[in-house]
Amino acid sequence: MTSLDPQIDFGRMSDSDITEMGLTAAMIAFTEDVGMGYTNGDSLAIVVGVASNGLWNELGRQIFGPEGEDFLPYIDFRTGKLSTAIKYGVDSIAAYQDLGDSIPEGPQRWTGAVHYIARVQTVEHGWMTRDFAGAASGVQGHFDMATVYTALTRIGACWALKMQALYGKL
Repeated sequence: MTSLDPQIDFGRMSDSDITEMGLTAAMIAFTEDVGMGYTNGDSLAIVVGVASNGLWNELGRQIFGPEGEDFLPYIDFRTGKLSTAIKYGVDSIAAYQDLGDSIPEGPQRWTGAVHYIARVQTVEHGWMTRDFAGAASGVQGHFDMATVYTALTRIGACWALKMQALYGKL
């Protein structure tokens, strides 16, 4: 092992380990945004998982701040922001822009849900993809979304490195 090698064996990471890394990164980013005064509050509910062909597999969720639980209904995978990202395979704001009133009124229209496709090329399997989705609610929708992107891009990066560790890096 050289000083340039990662200190983590990505091949041994579970989905739970990867999710924890993503949610930790989201918490750090959100805390920084709150501390800098960018947000209109200090509480947030966030959920992340895998969304494929309209199916949802939750990997994890976290509550930030004293009122975070109050926002859980708005990120529900059936009736909240997350449902739009799962159903249409795009961010909630993009779905509302493109589809307008066909998106039901209420949380399904609100900014804060993200659909993110992680991609990696491996020796054994060539190109691999995994569709991640998540939603957050609690502050301005764009900062909700930024917090979710932070989680999902970190989760996607760890997943990609795990696939390369397991199936070979080109």
